[in-house]
Amino acid sequence: MTEHPGEQFPPDVDPDVEPDYAPDGEETPAQPDYDAEPAPESFGYAEASQEHLDPAEVEFGPEFAREPGQQHERPFVAESADEESESGHPLVEEVMGRLDDLRERPVGEHAEVYADLHERLQTALVEADSDQSDSR
Repeated sequence: MTEHPGEQFPPDVDPDVEPDYAPDGEETPAQPDYDAEPAPESFGYAEASQEHLDPAEVEFGPEFAREPGQQHERPFVAESADEESESGHPLVEEVMGRLDDLRERPVGEHAEVYADLHERLQTALVEADSDQSDSR
């Protein structure tokens, strides 16, 4: 042992180093490396026949199975969602349209348009509030 705790051993007496140890070269090991992913051929997946597996059969049972190539009764067609038939307040719709128009205008003009639209929306809120109080 050395005189000071934590002091490393000199290499010639290091207990972790085995004498005459030489690292392995680039030879292929006799035993496979179990940390590496095995080749699919080692499991016989390459020889397995690719049989048809219907998702409906898996999920709902064999009575719902279809033959390979057989289509569903109604094929799926992507459709966009229906437009809402119920529209909002006409003034709000107009304001939203004017906001969309701001994309083509210079940024310097936006503040004036925002102020006008803000005033219109406040007017619409006052009208809606008065309509509700009249109906009570």
